[in-house]
Amino acid sequence: MVTGGRADVFALTAISLSEMAGEMDGFEVTEGFVHDMDGVMQYGAGSTVFPQGSEMLEEYNEHLAELKESGELLDIISEYGFTEAEIPPADLTAEALCDGDLEALQDIED
Repeated sequence: MVTGGRADVFALTAISLSEMAGEMDGFEVTEGFVHDMDGVMQYGAGSTVFPQGSEMLEEYNEHLAELKESGELLDIISEYGFTEAEIPPADLTAEALCDGDLEALQDIED
């Protein structure tokens, strides 16, 4: 839409837009950010889907934690434009995000 002149702007994640724009002349992608709401950083979180009750979920989470702790995760994902800024705090859980408990999220950030 933007390259065809039908739209002036397009919003998406900075990583996605950077990949889409690539080396195209005449287009600028703004720097990504994490929103601060009432002093609490709000994290956009990607997800992985498993069949309900799958034993693979626990194993996946264990290996993901190992990759995060060792720094290997950043090595792997940096090839695709991700930086340390896109990796949420290690203690941040899906439950905390879904509950929307800003106080609990602040405790994780501190």
